[in-house]
Amino acid sequence: MEGSDTIRVTVDNGSPPPPPPPGNYYALIVGISDYGYINDLSYCDEDASDWYNYLSGIGYDSITVLGDGHPADYPKYDGLATKANILNELSILVANKGPDDTIAFIFSGHGAAFDRTQHVICSWDTSATVWDYDIFDYELAPIIGNTNAGNIFLFLDSCNSGGFLPELQANNPVGTVYVTTTCTAKGYGYDEPAYENGAWTYWFLDAGLIQGGSGLLDMEGNFDWAYSYYTHMGRNDRPQEWDEDGSNLFYLI
Repeated sequence: MEGSDTIRVTVDNGSPPPPPPPGNYYALIVGISDYGYINDLSYCDEDASDWYNYLSGIGYDSITVLGDGHPADYPKYDGLATKANILNELSILVANKGPDDTIAFIFSGHGAAFDRTQHVICSWDTSATVWDYDIFDYELAPIIGNTNAGNIFLFLDSCNSGGFLPELQANNPVGTVYVTTTCTAKGYGYDEPAYENGAWTYWFLDAGLIQGGSGLLDMEGNFDWAYSYYTHMGRNDRPQEWDEDGSNLFYLI
C-alpha cells in the first residue's frame, strides 16, 4: 500500500454537459474489502459507496450493489459479491437494453494475472489455490459485448485491470463504450489511506467528479485531470483509458 501527499483540489464546475438523451440508466457496482479466502483490502466498500451515492444522485434509475459480508458498510446492499452473483447481475444489467439506455459496471477489489496472458477480477469467493471463482477477461468481455445499450461505462480499480482492454475491444458492443482501469495489464492498484478510497477511485470519482476538481463532466477530460494528479504522486503504474468513440465525449448521464 502507498500513502499520499495532500493536494488541494479546487472546484470549477465548467460548462455543463449536453441535456441527457431519453432513456434509462442502470449500474452494477461491486466493492469488496473483506474477502472470504484471500487477504483483505481497506477501502473498496468506500469506493462502492461513493459510486452508489454519486450515480444515484445524478439520476440512475436502477443500481445494484454487491459487496462483502458487512452489509452495514454500504448505503445499499444487494448481496454478496460471489462470482455467481456478479455474473448473474451482469447478465441482468446488459439484457433488454436499447440504444437510448446507459449501463455502468464498476468494480473495486483484487485483480490478478494468470500466466501473464489471462486477467481476472477477484470475486468474494476467490481462492488462493483455485481459479474457478475469479472472473476472467474472456468471461466478462462477451457479456458486455452482448448488450444493445447505447452507452456502456466500465470502471475497474484493481491490479492488472488494464489486461481486460484487449478482450473488451475484441467483443466491442454496438453502443458507445468508455472504459478506464487503474493500471496496465502488469500494473498495480493502491489504497489511498489519506482519503479512504482506492487511489484511482479517489482521483477520478471523488476529487474529479464529486468535488468537481476537474471542472468537467465528460469522462475524457476528467480522466486527463485525474491522471495528472495520480501520476504526480510518484506512482509508476498508469491508469488506462479506452474511448471507443473518440469523436464524441462520453457522459455518465
